[in-house]
Amino acid sequence: MKSLQDHLTEYVAARRALGTRLQEPAQTLRRFIAFLARRDAPHITTHLALEWSQQSQGVQRATWARKLSMVRQFARWMNAIEPRHQIPRADY
Repeated sequence: MKSLQDHLTEYVAARRALGTRLQEPAQTLRRFIAFLARRDAPHITTHLALEWSQQSQGVQRATWARKLSMVRQFARWMNAIEPRHQIPRADY
């Protein structure tokens, strides 16, 4: 079974092969994967995605939304591989 980090590496490679630069999202998603590892979470959950995206204090809500959007895109990828990964709704 591949780790979330392995899946992230494949996700980034696939997106870059399609012409996306993906510099900031790759770094941001690595931090999200590390957060999941600290929580011993084998799958992406809406609850953990929201918790992680909103943990930065003193930033605009748009920053939270951007981080959650990056997680949402990766979660879609992961959900196609393993349906236990939740995709956070767009209206959060």
